[in-house]
Amino acid sequence: MKLNLGCGADLREGYINCDYGDREGYGDNQVTQFKSVNLTCYPWPWKDGTVDEVLMWHVLEHLSDTTGVIREIHRILKPAGVFWGQVPFAFSDLSWAQFDHEKHFTDKTFHGMKHFGFTVETSLGTHSMHLQHRIRNLIPLRSVLCRFLFNMYDVVNFKMTKV
Repeated sequence: MKLNLGCGADLREGYINCDYGDREGYGDNQVTQFKSVNLTCYPWPWKDGTVDEVLMWHVLEHLSDTTGVIREIHRILKPAGVFWGQVPFAFSDLSWAQFDHEKHFTDKTFHGMKHFGFTVETSLGTHSMHLQHRIRNLIPLRSVLCRFLFNMYDVVNFKMTKV
């Protein structure tokens, strides 16, 4: 079983797409599996160790109880199950641009989640949508500069595997 939690309009084939509310307003996407789930209420409606994969694409930053979310994901994942996704990088305008972002993340934030029983891989990512992004992406030593300057990176990609 694969879950796409907080899917919004990003309905994915092969996943149980979950968000709070119903599918109305999600266009003509013909994905058949949709489940209404409030991610702020525990426990979530899946049994312990029954899920192979959890995807949260730009969702985690909107939830105030990160610890509770990580515990629930660990609970429902099978051994070697994968939790992956993307969040805005804390040192970018993207992280601070929306008033409803509850948390801000760096690549190092996820390494602190190892004590929940995960192995963790992270990478910093960038968008290349505009000329300013493409020029910024040519700057050398961005991995060092990103700790001192905003907008060197846009997102943190993460993959956490249950031990």
